[in-house]
Amino acid sequence: MPSRDLNHDIRLLTRAARAGVITLQEAVHVLGLEPRPATIRMAGLTARGWLRRIRRGVFLVIPPKTPVPQEETARDEGALAEALFGPCFFGGWSAAAQWHLDRGNRRAILIVTAARVRRTSVRAEGHRFHLVHAPLGRIHGPDVLRPRPWSAPVSGPARTIVDALCRPGWLGGAVYLADALVTYRQSAHWDEEQFAEVLRVVGTGAAHRRLGFLMVAKRIEAGDLFQQAVAGRTAGVVDLDPGSPPEGPIDSFWGVRRNVNLEGWDLPEDDDVEDDFIEGVDDPDP
Repeated sequence: MPSRDLNHDIRLLTRAARAGVITLQEAVHVLGLEPRPATIRMAGLTARGWLRRIRRGVFLVIPPKTPVPQEETARDEGALAEALFGPCFFGGWSAAAQWHLDRGNRRAILIVTAARVRRTSVRAEGHRFHLVHAPLGRIHGPDVLRPRPWSAPVSGPARTIVDALCRPGWLGGAVYLADALVTYRQSAHWDEEQFAEVLRVVGTGAAHRRLGFLMVAKRIEAGDLFQQAVAGRTAGVVDLDPGSPPEGPIDSFWGVRRNVNLEGWDLPEDDDVEDDFIEGVDDPDP
């Protein structure tokens, strides 16, 4: 490979990095090299201490004047998540916390990713991530917002609640789902028309049944939305909280088994987090 200006390449990578994080694919474009020469160049810069390899194909750019290079880390967990797990978005309890819909205090950051997940709990650059898988079409579905261009998207308030109606565990269980739904209905974020549209596009039959059941249980007023929940019911019985034992009375109208006390507040402990996140998610790089 022809000789290149090291300082020039570092400046290019620094400007292109998102919160200090850059992928090999981005480096190929920035450096104007083919993948193989770019891989060799990035390996050389890593050996010189200008980069740190976070994972195969993902690097942290070390600022030239940083006083303690070994203590440098990714400056934004969203940029890190997108580089590691993209396409993805902040969802569940992490999105709910951003919209002030969740009274839980969880250390792990919940990321909804289209990557195939083999372990749900991972650690990278001092951040703890809880990964859940969703099809690519769901990642790019309605009400997924990008408040910061350099960071991963986040599910909006309506999408966060609808996702949890489908999978209550994304908010920590039905107790937290019920509380978040009430909080959302009373907040300035409430938009019944938008919520109804998100529910129509990504909501399942189980989501409609849980919504109707919770609207009755929590006395939530929204007439058109209630009628949509009635119309969207499907056959069978679903647990209000799939993460709890399937025991309890069944509401025959909604087909929902009330298998959890909605007044309870037992915050689950974070899952153990693996130090080696490479085992936690498929590596998309060749």
